[in-house]
Amino acid sequence: MKCCFEWSAQKEIEITPNNYFESIVLAGDAICPDTAGRDEFLLAGVIMPGKRLAGSGRSKCYSLADMSGAIEAAPSIWVALKNDLSEISFKINTDIILDPGLLASSLSLDIATVSGTATHIPLNRSDVRIDWQSRGTFVVTVSRI
Repeated sequence: MKCCFEWSAQKEIEITPNNYFESIVLAGDAICPDTAGRDEFLLAGVIMPGKRLAGSGRSKCYSLADMSGAIEAAPSIWVALKNDLSEISFKINTDIILDPGLLASSLSLDIATVSGTATHIPLNRSDVRIDWQSRGTFVVTVSRI
C-alpha cells in the first residue's frame, strides 16, 4: 500500500534557526524502509495552524530564500508499506516540541493513500497514544486509522 504521512500544525508553532523534526514509520519495533522524514529550518518564524510542519520519505532544509509566503514544509513523498495502517506507529525526534502534552495539542497527522482516502488525526484524540521516551522523542500510535 502506498501512503503519504504529514505532520500539520493545529496551533501556531514557533521555530528558530536549526530546529528540526524527524519522523519514521514503525511496524512493531521494526523501521519501515524509506519512510524516514527530516525537516530542518534555518530561519525563525511561525508555522500557522493548518500548515505542514514535516513530512515523510524525504529530507528537506528550509531557509528564508525558500519561503515566498507562509512558512510550510514541503509535501511528503509516497512511501510503500508492507503493513496495514492499523499495525503502524510513528517515532518522532524533534527539538521544536519537547513535551507530550504540547505535542498532542500542537500537531495533527494527515494520512493519504493512492486510492484517494485521506485521514486527518489530531494528536489530542482519545485513540492516540503518545509514549514519551525522552525530551523531544516520542512514539505515536493511533488505534483507529
